[in-house]
Parts: sequence; structure tokens; C-alpha cells
Amino acid sequence: MLLTTNLGMPLMEGATSAMDANHYTVATPRLVERIVKQLAERVTDAKVETWPFQHFYVENVFPDDIYQQIVTNLPAKPNYLPFNAKRWKNSQGESTRDCLCLTEGDLGRIDDVRRHSGRM
Repeated sequence: MLLTTNLGMPLMEGATSAMDANHYTVATPRLVERIVKQLAERVTDAKVETWPFQHFYVENVFPDDIYQQIVTNLPAKPNYLPFNAKRWKNSQGESTRDCLCLTEGDLGRIDDVRRHSGRM
């Protein structure tokens, strides 16, 4: 039996259940093509700004279903560390600028399922 993700793609080797389907996606050529096509369209259509320096801004660079899968698999808020809680905080005193470094220590705080979900 071939298990597939909610995007209809085969699961990565080692995935054994339907629950794993939400966390493991094989980067098939079709998936890569969809992502690259949308990214290229957004960058091509972006307006280049010159002030205060030359740059461009793009939104919706991932197809909606891919973006939702990325957001769903982000680590929980407690896994992030505040940049500067004194400077960047909301009215409840909670940090609004947090960081998750890709070090062994920081990655070790993430649950196993989400730690491996980056293998999209």
C-alpha cells in the first residue's frame, strides 16, 4: 500500500502512518516545479524599489497548500527564544520578535515530528 500526503504525493521513506503524511512530503519534480514556477512569477512581477536602497518585496511566494503545510509544521512558540523582550514586546509583555537558530541545541528542543518536517 502506498501512503500519500494530503497533497497526493508519496510519503518519504520511513513514514508509516497517515499521521506521518502531514509531516513528510517527498520533493517530487512536480512539487518542485510548482514552487519554482510560483516563486519565479512573483519575483518577475515584483516592483523594484530604490529607496532607501534597491530592493523588492514579494508576497505569496509558495502555493497556498504548500504554505499551509509549512505553517502547520512550524515548531511551537516555546521553542523560540526572544531577540530582545525588553525592546520588542506586546502590551502583555510577551516577545514579538523570536528566533529559532538551526543549532543542535535549538533543534533539540523541537519535538521529533516537527524537527523532521523540514524534509519537504
